[in-house]
Amino acid sequence: MPHRKVPALHADSRAIPVDGRIDWWRGAVGEIFDITPGSPDSASPDDPHHLRGAWWRYDKLILSTVDYDANHAVRLPRHVRSDQLDHYRLVLKTQGVMHSDTSGRRQIIRPGEILLHDLARPATFDLAAGSSLVLVLPREMLDELLPLPVDLHGVRLQGAATKLLADHLLTMAAHSPEMTVGQAPFLTQATLHLLAASIAPSAQTLARASPAIENTLLRQLCRYVDLHLSEPGLSAEQIAGFFALSRSRLYRLFEPLGGVSAYIKERRLARVHTLLSKPTGRVSLSRLADAHGFKTAEHFSRAFRQQYGYSPKELKQGVLSGLLLATPGPASSDEESFYGWIRSLRD
Repeated sequence: MPHRKVPALHADSRAIPVDGRIDWWRGAVGEIFDITPGSPDSASPDDPHHLRGAWWRYDKLILSTVDYDANHAVRLPRHVRSDQLDHYRLVLKTQGVMHSDTSGRRQIIRPGEILLHDLARPATFDLAAGSSLVLVLPREMLDELLPLPVDLHGVRLQGAATKLLADHLLTMAAHSPEMTVGQAPFLTQATLHLLAASIAPSAQTLARASPAIENTLLRQLCRYVDLHLSEPGLSAEQIAGFFALSRSRLYRLFEPLGGVSAYIKERRLARVHTLLSKPTGRVSLSRLADAHGFKTAEHFSRAFRQQYGYSPKELKQGVLSGLLLATPGPASSDEESFYGWIRSLRD
């Protein structure tokens, strides 16, 4: 009996009419980035808005090779708040140039160079028509191999170990169609150790430890909020007390997420959206509202419509009638998709 191959996904825009490709592209990656066409000067005249890629699931890593037309990809604060992905994304440019902006760090990444960024933080990428190799991995798998907390958002990897890493990733991608599930854990470990060696802290990276510690604390705060969404008394005071933080520091940490109260409300509404998206028959909206800290059903309905653009009643009716409605990132259940794979890496 042949050994089972690592799971693979493929996408090819050649089957899509040109005028529908951008919408198709957004459907493929729009949960993680906002995608718009890039500059015509750096676009492909022969194959406009094209996207072709292959993705392979290696145990706890996702490796992909992607060929694309010029595009502008933005990961906004709303993406970060909605999907709460706690992963690193490595980009090895193989053709074309990429302009990146990661929290004000503006860089030009050329073929052969590697950029690492944090999916828990906003970022902007302008890409000329070209191709990239991309690796996505859960944060803790890499962090536990590093001697100190390091802020890796927008780090361009350099040095001899980085050259070995690039060669390793290119070889791994070239042979991925033949790789088996049994081989995947060993290749995962080899990849992680090569990546850690490429990051080995220097004076420059050590100076970036403080932001990393702040980001780690913010992730812990966000997890605490998600675990206590049904508690009526969930508040800035409760969170600050549990973590022994001053309220001023707590407010500063939550500032990129719109503030403590706004974040709690957003996550409560996302939880309710997830519950309403399940075809489980009749649900009492007033009970859901009360269970998630909203004083009245009317207040809840207004806040829900403001966040999603439709009412909770409209969502439930659409689910029961079989109408396809977008589900926020945390509620995605499509495991046979790139987004579903990312969410399951930390399972």
